[in-house]
Amino acid sequence: MILVDLAGVGGSTDTTPNSVEEMAYNAFAFLDAIELDRYDLLGFSIGGLIAQEMALFRPWQVRRLVLAGTAPRGGRNIRRRTTGRRQTSGRAA
Repeated sequence: MILVDLAGVGGSTDTTPNSVEEMAYNAFAFLDAIELDRYDLLGFSIGGLIAQEMALFRPWQVRRLVLAGTAPRGGRNIRRRTTGRRQTSGRAA
């Protein structure tokens, strides 16, 4: 098991990315650096959102995906994405 503090979070340094997509790319940079080609992902809270992006970007690398607590209770606009994808009626276009 590998636990990761992403940029600007926990004990890490650097600037926190502005989007979940950027956070996913930071996680890929770490996994690529340790040459891990296939893995299971467990995402908790915002980590769950990052894990979902990772599974979308590189599905051939994700063996299993476990999501826990990925949205706040009653979270408004939780489906709104900041990656520039157009939204229609609450679903990604």
